[in-house]
Amino acid sequence: DLAAEHVLYDVAQQTLTGVIDWSEIAISDISIDVAGLFHWGARAWIDAVRSHYVGKIDQRVLDRARFLAACRGVGDIAFGLDTGRKEYNQAGIRALNFCFF
Repeated sequence: DLAAEHVLYDVAQQTLTGVIDWSEIAISDISIDVAGLFHWGARAWIDAVRSHYVGKIDQRVLDRARFLAACRGVGDIAFGLDTGRKEYNQAGIRALNFCFF
């Protein structure tokens, strides 16, 4: 369940400082976790994670992850429209851009 609200980031140091909310941790399809990378990072970030990942992240995993991230982006936009929370709209649009461009 790697989502932006679960990642702690120090803006001043430009450093990740932690990950919180492990309530949905599971051993399952890696594409679900990689989808989070597509959701909030560009392809360069995904490639950087792949270079350090122990295991196989092949094109099939990336394709599934991209689809799941796009669904999550659409969900963010819908949530933002329903609640009036523009930051979700912006995050959803950003995620869709990462997924398709």
